[in-house]
Amino acid sequence: MNRREFALLAAAAPFGLRAALTAAPSALVTCDAEARLAVVDLGTYRVTRSIATLPDPRSIELVGDRAVVCHTAMGAVSIVDKHGVRHVLRGFVEPRYTAAHPDGRHAFVTDSGRSGVVAVDVMRGVEVGRVRLPGWARHLTIDRAGRRLWVGLGSAAEHVAVVDVDPLRH
Repeated sequence: MNRREFALLAAAAPFGLRAALTAAPSALVTCDAEARLAVVDLGTYRVTRSIATLPDPRSIELVGDRAVVCHTAMGAVSIVDKHGVRHVLRGFVEPRYTAAHPDGRHAFVTDSGRSGVVAVDVMRGVEVGRVRLPGWARHLTIDRAGRRLWVGLGSAAEHVAVVDVDPLRH
């Protein structure tokens, strides 16, 4: 270890931390009764602007540099970036929750009304696959490798569906 380099890095660390904190990232928050997303500065916890959406934005999940927003009552899914809504996907009955694939391009959305999971390419804004499940698809998660989904079936899920997602993405 080079002690001189270590000492210089240690001395500079507080300044780097301060710079990182002042350039804080932002978060998107659903405002379901107002048909918008609030962009919140995480350094000040203030709303810096809003992004208009379809009515009833419920759940939101970051996928790469975009966000997938489920509008459960509208049967639609919006794909949003920092500039606004880029795509609106229809054909859902009750989209609920989203899991982001680790590739940063694909997402998996549960559709409780159709008892299934839908694979979405968030860059192109298109559905790329759909699988039917033996119950109301609700909460879901994906493994770190992006190969399997676990989907809770029903609001008081006694059963969980395990889905191989490679066929859905391709």
